Amino acid sequence: VHAEKNTEISSAEKIMSEEPQADDVASVTINGTTTGYADIANAFNAANGNTAAITIQQNCTLNQDVEINGGDITIYGQGYTVTSPSGTAITINGGIVGVHDFNYNSMHMLSVDKGTLNFYSGSASGIRCSGPDGTVNIYEGTFDAVNALWGGAIHWIPNSITIQESSLFMEPDSNHQLAAKVDQNRIVVGGNNITILPSWSSNNEDVVSV
Repeated sequence: VHAEKNTEISSAEKIMSEEPQADDVASVTINGTTTGYADIANAFNAANGNTAAITIQQNCTLNQDVEINGGDITIYGQGYTVTSPSGTAITINGGIVGVHDFNYNSMHMLSVDKGTLNFYSGSASGIRCSGPDGTVNIYEGTFDAVNALWGGAIHWIPNSITIQESSLFMEPDSNHQLAAKVDQNRIVVGGNNITILPSWSSNNEDVVSV
């Protein structure tokens, strides 16, 4: 019985040592190991280049520039806000970054120069995708502005697109109006709702054209 009690105490002490501290603003999990950080920039830097999850634990301020150069990073904002004052910014320069329920309040746009940003939910003062090696996929969110420059790609991603007809037979030289239903989350840019419209094309123009 005495040995069992000692084991229980050791396990409890181990769990307590892994719990976030009161002054931690974020935790980073890499390869099953979670570490708390009192500085949000240090949390981003620790995740950089890794397959990692960043969990924001309270509203916080970014006091230095952050650059993501690679890795597969998921940010769970939990509704908290990272504020980036004048002189600091977050730049994605490689890898894949996905954000959920993440709010970014900044004097500067969240910049994607290379790599991919998947914005699943939350808000941002602005997002800028610069250059042909950058891609931004927006599923849901509220933004003051969203810009694509120098070949950067911005995509509005719906939940689903359903075409009215699952199949269609057409006589030569005949026409038919197709209809599609788009299911999407709310996306607001500059106070305006974004409506996602389907883009139609034919993979064989010799058979059918759009």
